[in-house]
Amino acid sequence: MVLSDGTIESNYFENSSIELSSRTILTEEMQEFKRKIERKYWWSIKKVSFQKSFKGDVLFIRFKSRNQMKDNAIDYIKEEIELNLANALAKAFEELYKTNQDYLGIVIEFYRGDKKYYQETYCNGKEKYWFTEYWGNHDFFRHNQ
Repeated sequence: MVLSDGTIESNYFENSSIELSSRTILTEEMQEFKRKIERKYWWSIKKVSFQKSFKGDVLFIRFKSRNQMKDNAIDYIKEEIELNLANALAKAFEELYKTNQDYLGIVIEFYRGDKKYYQETYCNGKEKYWFTEYWGNHDFFRHNQ
């Protein structure tokens, strides 16, 4: 059931903190984004990895850092996602299938060691915005019509 705020009433849960090789993905667009971020924040970022969700319409980007990233660095990364990565992924998928249904949500997670200290989700449908609520209960397809 879809609620008035666009969330889906469900009990769906996916533990995104577990890295599984079967979910790992790295396209050219992701590789370019990864290089740019690692180059700019080489002293702080240890690893950038990408995983597909089991639901299929959400991409997880995990940033492992030596120290907690500052707000301006996180804002820069979010802007790079909005202006470059999200559009490039949507365009590549639309060229193949005439619609973006694979990268409707982009979840960013920042870790220091095994501790997650920041998470936010970008809705990459026709409506584009960031939100902090749990991504698994969000109706990405409704916001892509």
